This record gives sequence, C-alpha cells and structure tokens, in this order.
Amino acid sequence: LVKADLRLAMVAGFATIATYGIMRLVRMTDPALQGSPLIQWFRANTALMIGVVVFCAALATWLVWPHRTTVVDALWIPGLFAAFYLFPVSLKGGKSIGLRNVPFLKAFVIATVWASVTTILPGLTSSIEGEQLQGGLWWMFAVQFCFFLSLAITFDVRDMPYDPPGLRTIPQLLGVRAAKFLAVLLLLPMCFLLI
Repeated sequence: LVKADLRLAMVAGFATIATYGIMRLVRMTDPALQGSPLIQWFRANTALMIGVVVFCAALATWLVWPHRTTVVDALWIPGLFAAFYLFPVSLKGGKSIGLRNVPFLKAFVIATVWASVTTILPGLTSSIEGEQLQGGLWWMFAVQFCFFLSLAITFDVRDMPYDPPGLRTIPQLLGVRAAKFLAVLLLLPMCFLLI
C-alpha cells in the first residue's frame, strides 16, 4: 500500500540512534540508573557514543533536508508530544510538571511516535493518492501502534528494576504478569494482518 522512501528509512534509523544516544548520555548520571548494565556501558564508552551521536545526527539532518517539509508535516504532532514528555518543566522547590507525571503515558508516547514514523511519514511520500491510501494508512497506523505499544510494555518490564516509581509505567501499575498479558494481546492485530 505504501512505498517507503529509502532516504526516509535511513533518516529514521540514524535519527533513532542519535536520539536514543542523547537520552542515554543525558541520563547516565542519574543515581537511580547506576545499576543498569546499559547505563554502565554508556559510562564506559562515553567518548565513542558522543562521536556516534554527532555522526548519526549530522547524517540524518543531511539526508532529511530535501524532505524537511514532509517530515515536519508528518511528525510535528508526535514530535511535540514526545518533547513535552521527555523535557518536563522544572518548578521551584525541585518539582517538575510535564507529561512524565501521567500514569501509563511512557509506552503510549513511544507507540505514537513510532507508528507515525512507520506509517504517516511513508504515507505522505507515497506515490499512491486518494481515499484508498488514507483509509489504509489509518488502519496501518492502528496496527503499528498496537505493535509498538506491545514492544514498549515489554521493554518497561525489562527496565522495572531501574525505572523510578514516579514514572508509573504500565508494568509498575498493573504488575509484570498483567503487563506481559497485555503485550501479547497487543500483538494480535499484527498477527492477523500478517496472516
């Protein structure tokens, strides 16, 4: 249904590496994450990761430049959503306000951003036109959203020992068993689509 542009796929890949690298580099001094093997690896390889982040960010920027208006049109809403989640506003007294304080939201932010990158962005650049694309695009978005939500829940189960209680992820609030069950249920739309 949707023909993905190879250039945009490369942009998504390099931007993902850069974004996750930045997030890990910023959070590697967080005392709550000191026991995380991933954070320990980042601390041991900080110079390498800074180089990788800079290289990937520069390459993603160069690759996306001809498509910059399409990318902004497709991703400005999920991008804004993610930014408000990642960068809460600090208040006096050390408290912060932001989307991070909303229960369950972490997995939904991740699923929204990734479903947008894998469906809306290629859909806007596809050579197919008309209502058929629009209807199929939103169905595909829903399937991808469920798939990425399942993955996000699974990674939150893995990260439970290191996530602060205030993050209030799905596994923290529902428990590991219920979270795993929900993650499996969310894979069903993708299974039906593939079948």
